[in-house]
Amino acid sequence: MTNFNAKALANTARECASMANSVSGTIKSIVIHWNLCCQQAQMEGFTTEARYSRRAVLAADMLRMADQLDRIAEGCDPITGQTIDEAHAEALKMNAELNAEMARACREAAFFGGLDYSQRREIIEAAHAEALEINAAVDASLPAMASSQGVWKCLSEHNRKLALEVAHAEALEIDRRMSNPSSAGKMEINGIVISNVEVFCNYVKWLGNSLTRGDQLIQHRCPQCDSTLFAPVPAVGDVWDSLSTCPVCCGTFFKVISNETGYPVVSINEFPQEACA
Repeated sequence: MTNFNAKALANTARECASMANSVSGTIKSIVIHWNLCCQQAQMEGFTTEARYSRRAVLAADMLRMADQLDRIAEGCDPITGQTIDEAHAEALKMNAELNAEMARACREAAFFGGLDYSQRREIIEAAHAEALEINAAVDASLPAMASSQGVWKCLSEHNRKLALEVAHAEALEIDRRMSNPSSAGKMEINGIVISNVEVFCNYVKWLGNSLTRGDQLIQHRCPQCDSTLFAPVPAVGDVWDSLSTCPVCCGTFFKVISNETGYPVVSINEFPQEACA
């Protein structure tokens, strides 16, 4: 096979495509002509069968093979279009990366193999403890992550279930404290005493229902106790403003949520703190 043969066969492929797109010859006769040209050019790998039911499909295959033959004539890979030098450079890069990874793995194996049993166990236990801390942090952040409608849709069924379980556990703890008058008034969130447990519980129930429905929420902070709060997002093009009460400290503030462009933004203006009724 020579570059000249590849170029000549590419031209033949385009002629066959033109014949297929016209009324010149039957599909079978075009295929027979093409296969004969492939054999004469000693490029039997490009032969095909008369299995086509539509002339347009045959024409598309011929043009595809013409492009591949052009690449071969130019000394490139018929599929990727890479030159031999480019393919060789890519292979060398992949080989270097593999060697570096293998060397790193060998160093780690040599290091670990040189430790005694107690040292190995200490390293494994430390790694396990770190993994448990990371897992706990992820579990704790799931409700906040799920508050975003976009994030909720991206969560797997497993993580959605975890988020709901965390929210349910918090709701059960709140219910337990509410049923115990001696502890209800001492309920705290992140070190902040809940001013009105009923108000806070209603907020938690609303938040849980919103997460379950996948409502779009926006996050903001109370300007008085710095608690993280969530609020519903208006429809695109709308702006909502309201006098709000923090469910944690019962402080009041003026809240404006704008969704005029489809990217919701919240702004908070502080008012003097008041006690919940």
